[in-house]
Amino acid sequence: MPLMMKGFTLIELLIVVAIIGLLASIAYPSYTNFIADARRSEAIASLVSITSDQERFYTLNNNYASSVTAAAGLGLTGRSETDFYTISVNNDAVFTYTLTATPNGWNDPVCDEFTLSNTGVKAINGTGTLNDCWR
Repeated sequence: MPLMMKGFTLIELLIVVAIIGLLASIAYPSYTNFIADARRSEAIASLVSITSDQERFYTLNNNYASSVTAAAGLGLTGRSETDFYTISVNNDAVFTYTLTATPNGWNDPVCDEFTLSNTGVKAINGTGTLNDCWR
C-alpha cells in the first residue's frame, strides 16, 4: 500500500496567496472610500445641525453667534459627533455667518474643509467636486 502525501504544494500555496492579494487590492480602496464618505456625512450633518442652532440663536438675540463653543455663543463642543471634524464659525458673525468643518486628525484630500453659509451656500476646499462631497 503506497504512502499518501498530506499537505499543500508550493504552487497551491502561491495560488492562494495571489488570490488573497487580488481580493485585498480590490477591497481595501472600497473600504477606505466608504470610511471617508461616512466621515464626510458626519461633517455635513454637523453643519446642518449647527445651522438650525444659529437660526434659533438669531431669533432670540437678533444676531448670529460668533462662536460655536463659547457660552455667549452656541455653547457647543466645536467638534462633530465622533470628533473627526472641528466645527467653527467666523468671528465677525452678526448678520451673516459661515460655518466651517475641518478634518481633525485625518487627511481628506478630496473634500478637505466643508463650509456652509447662512444663505445655504455650500463649498469645499479640496480636489473633489461639490456634488461629490455634498451628497
